[in-house]
Amino acid sequence: MDEHDYSGLTNAFDMLFEEIERVMKKVNESGSQAFSEGRYDDAKQMIAQAKSLNDLRLKAISLGQDLQKLCAGRNREDVLRRNPGRLAEDWKTSHEFFYIPILQVLCEMGGGGRVGEVLDRVYDIVKDSLKPADMERLPGGRDLRWRTSARGARWYMVQKGLLKADSPRGVWEISEAGREWLERHKNVNEI
Repeated sequence: MDEHDYSGLTNAFDMLFEEIERVMKKVNESGSQAFSEGRYDDAKQMIAQAKSLNDLRLKAISLGQDLQKLCAGRNREDVLRRNPGRLAEDWKTSHEFFYIPILQVLCEMGGGGRVGEVLDRVYDIVKDSLKPADMERLPGGRDLRWRTSARGARWYMVQKGLLKADSPRGVWEISEAGREWLERHKNVNEI
């Protein structure tokens, strides 16, 4: 399999992960609404769906780790030289792009913050660097692609130990390793 095929795999995985995250968000919102309206049977159904989706998400995370290992060591310049007409990985901003802004915002917020507020502050930092595809709404969703990519970046950052894995739901927290990583990389243009 050549590098072009790997690029297609990574794009497909990104889209799968984005869609799982979108559906999970929708189910969580529906479950919260059902609970607040006293529709407890509906809320129980949403909890069951959320658990199933979370299991699927965990499988996708494992798949993503396997994919990262498979793609490790691929030379970006080689990929571009072999397929200069298509820059598939460049159609949207990469997950890695969001690491520094997310970590900076979390430090500014005292080490952690609610996801929505973190993303709003990240946007203020990155808005001039986003690509046109980043500002598109995902199919059937209300979220912009860059927000979903930033949420996806969180997963990778947890895997690298940059963010805490045991943060309360809806909260992102920087780890000590994340603070150290930010200190080493904050003046680097490319991660």
